[in-house]
Amino acid sequence: MMSSNDYFSFDNMSTWLVKECLKVITKIVNISFHISILRSFMKVAIGKLLIKNPSSGCILVNNYISVSTRTFLSEDIERIVDFHLNKYLINNKFNESVQSA
Repeated sequence: MMSSNDYFSFDNMSTWLVKECLKVITKIVNISFHISILRSFMKVAIGKLLIKNPSSGCILVNNYISVSTRTFLSEDIERIVDFHLNKYLINNKFNESVQSA
Protein backbone atom coordinates (compact mmCIF):
# COMPACT_ATOMS: atom_id res chain seq x y z
CA MET A 1 0.00 0.00 0.00
CA MET A 2 1.35 3.40 -0.93
CA SER A 3 1.21 6.34 1.38
CA SER A 4 0.15 9.77 0.18
CA ASN A 5 3.82 10.77 0.15
CA ASP A 6 5.00 8.01 -2.22
CA TYR A 7 6.26 8.89 -5.69
CA PHE A 8 5.96 7.22 -9.06
CA SER A 9 9.10 6.86 -11.20
CA PHE A 10 11.51 9.68 -11.91
CA ASP A 11 8.87 12.30 -12.71
CA ASN A 12 8.01 12.57 -8.99
CA MET A 13 4.30 12.04 -9.58
CA SER A 14 3.00 11.67 -6.04
CA THR A 15 0.15 9.28 -5.31
CA TRP A 16 -2.18 12.04 -4.10
CA LEU A 17 -1.68 13.85 -7.43
CA VAL A 18 -2.42 10.67 -9.39
CA LYS A 19 -5.62 10.17 -7.38
CA GLU A 20 -6.67 13.80 -7.94
CA CYS A 21 -5.98 13.63 -11.69
CA LEU A 22 -7.26 10.12 -12.38
CA LYS A 23 -9.93 11.27 -14.85
CA VAL A 24 -7.41 13.33 -16.81
CA ILE A 25 -4.86 10.50 -16.79
CA THR A 26 -7.53 8.07 -18.02
CA LYS A 27 -8.45 10.46 -20.83
CA ILE A 28 -4.79 10.83 -21.89
CA VAL A 29 -4.33 7.05 -21.94
CA ASN A 30 -7.57 6.48 -23.90
CA ILE A 31 -6.70 9.15 -26.46
CA SER A 32 -3.23 7.66 -26.82
CA PHE A 33 -4.80 4.26 -27.63
CA HIS A 34 -7.39 5.77 -29.94
CA ILE A 35 -4.89 7.65 -32.10
CA SER A 36 -2.17 4.97 -31.68
CA ILE A 37 0.44 7.54 -30.73
CA LEU A 38 2.67 7.68 -27.69
CA ARG A 39 3.79 11.29 -27.26
CA SER A 40 7.51 11.99 -27.05
CA PHE A 41 7.31 13.20 -23.43
CA MET A 42 6.07 9.72 -22.50
CA LYS A 43 9.07 8.03 -24.15
CA VAL A 44 11.70 9.60 -21.92
CA ALA A 45 13.74 7.38 -19.60
CA ILE A 46 16.64 7.96 -17.26
CA GLY A 47 19.26 5.24 -17.30
CA LYS A 48 21.77 4.52 -14.60
CA LEU A 49 24.24 1.81 -13.68
CA LEU A 50 23.92 0.05 -10.35
CA ILE A 51 26.70 -2.07 -8.92
CA LYS A 52 25.62 -5.67 -8.32
CA ASN A 53 28.00 -6.43 -5.47
CA PRO A 54 30.04 -3.56 -3.98
CA SER A 55 32.60 -5.96 -2.53
CA SER A 56 33.44 -7.35 -6.01
CA GLY A 57 34.99 -4.07 -7.12
CA CYS A 58 33.94 -1.17 -9.29
CA ILE A 59 36.42 -1.60 -12.15
CA LEU A 60 34.81 -4.46 -14.13
CA VAL A 61 31.83 -3.62 -16.33
CA ASN A 62 30.26 -7.03 -15.56
CA ASN A 63 29.81 -5.93 -11.94
CA TYR A 64 27.11 -3.45 -13.01
CA ILE A 65 23.50 -3.76 -14.10
CA SER A 66 21.74 -1.07 -16.14
CA VAL A 67 18.38 0.19 -14.91
CA SER A 68 16.07 2.65 -16.64
CA THR A 69 13.26 4.60 -15.03
CA ARG A 70 10.40 5.92 -17.14
CA THR A 71 7.59 8.36 -16.57
CA PHE A 72 4.49 7.30 -14.69
CA LEU A 73 2.30 7.60 -17.81
CA SER A 74 4.53 5.44 -19.99
CA GLU A 75 4.68 2.73 -17.32
CA ASP A 76 0.91 2.91 -16.86
CA ILE A 77 0.23 2.70 -20.60
CA GLU A 78 2.58 -0.28 -20.89
CA ARG A 79 0.67 -2.14 -18.16
CA ILE A 80 -2.66 -1.42 -19.85
CA VAL A 81 -1.39 -2.54 -23.27
CA ASP A 82 0.02 -5.71 -21.71
CA PHE A 83 -3.31 -6.46 -20.00
CA HIS A 84 -5.38 -5.93 -23.17
CA LEU A 85 -2.95 -7.82 -25.39
CA ASN A 86 -2.96 -10.83 -23.06
CA LYS A 87 -6.74 -10.71 -22.85
CA TYR A 88 -6.96 -10.63 -26.68
CA LEU A 89 -4.52 -13.53 -27.04
CA ILE A 90 -6.45 -15.65 -24.53
CA ASN A 91 -9.86 -14.84 -26.02
CA ASN A 92 -8.65 -15.72 -29.53
CA LYS A 93 -6.72 -18.79 -28.38
CA PHE A 94 -3.39 -17.44 -29.65
CA ASN A 95 -1.72 -18.27 -26.35
CA GLU A 96 -2.32 -22.05 -26.57
CA SER A 97 0.82 -22.79 -28.61
CA VAL A 98 2.93 -20.87 -26.10
CA GLN A 99 1.46 -22.71 -23.10
CA SER A 100 1.80 -26.18 -24.63
CA ALA A 101 5.41 -25.67 -25.76
